[in-house]
Amino acid sequence: GQAGQMVPPENTVPRGFTPYKYADDPEAAGKNLKNPLKGNFSPETMALGKRNYDIYCGICHGEAGAGDGQIQPKMPMIKSLLTDTAKGFPDGRLYHIIVRGQGVMGSYANQVYDEEARWALVNYVRNLQKQAK
Repeated sequence: GQAGQMVPPENTVPRGFTPYKYADDPEAAGKNLKNPLKGNFSPETMALGKRNYDIYCGICHGEAGAGDGQIQPKMPMIKSLLTDTAKGFPDGRLYHIIVRGQGVMGSYANQVYDEEARWALVNYVRNLQKQAK
């Protein structure tokens, strides 16, 4: 067969791919993952975060993050991103939730695959939290 159709050897990863270290350890992710965009609320970072939030997050978590998105009536267990718990999570924990999911929420690693975009999304959520009354 052609090279593109060959099954890769076991335990190999594509070039440029970094395996995610904290697959089943949200606590370690929260402790060890450092946000390279921490404190960056520039228009560019917010636009990148908002773009992904609007596409992937808002339908469940709502426009302002209150857990009141369009899906909420069918899935009342959807969490608000504005709770003290969510606000208290380290940035790395929010990043982990994007990558691995949490509770009924699945992973969004394939939808938001760029690391910078994931951190911009974390910062966008932080901005929603700051704006919440």
